[in-house]
Amino acid sequence: MKTLSSRDKQGHMRKECAAAAPIRKTLGEKDCVACGKRTEHVATVYLGRQVANADGTSGIEWQPYTKALCPDCAAQQVDSRGFGVLVYVALQVCWVPLFTHGPSGLGLGGAVIAGWALVCLARAAIQSVWPRLHKDDGKPMPEWLRAESAEERDSRALREILRTNAPGTGLLVETLAEHRRHAG
Repeated sequence: MKTLSSRDKQGHMRKECAAAAPIRKTLGEKDCVACGKRTEHVATVYLGRQVANADGTSGIEWQPYTKALCPDCAAQQVDSRGFGVLVYVALQVCWVPLFTHGPSGLGLGGAVIAGWALVCLARAAIQSVWPRLHKDDGKPMPEWLRAESAEERDSRALREILRTNAPGTGLLVETLAEHRRHAG
């Protein structure tokens, strides 16, 4: 699937409206790939396929791929705070040098690390409680609580759905952030 406009390597805009015109009409009329409900919310990933270049080398050709995915399904798909919480809890051991060595360099260094982990632990707790507290009022999560943008979260969720549903296709799947890192 092609985008309506994209930038080439020099930053010039190119239009690909002929291929994308029918897609634009149905963009808001799709079913979520996870739950099947109608949604206007979409997620985008990049699909890569290995191609042979004219000079005999191989490269990867990337194309954006957009599918309908509701925000709730995306949030459930990438809810991976469990491991991070365990790391933050384990880093609380860093308080021990402060208590055993006192306010020395080792003790203060351990206290800084443990304090940072404590702040991250509190942030993870608020992130998990926020959707339950504000379920009915529809308030979005504040920016300071978000670890990534909603667009990137949706992209990560679609990548995981594609990887589980079609593992042997031979296509490479990258999120928007991964593609930006490799392309730029």
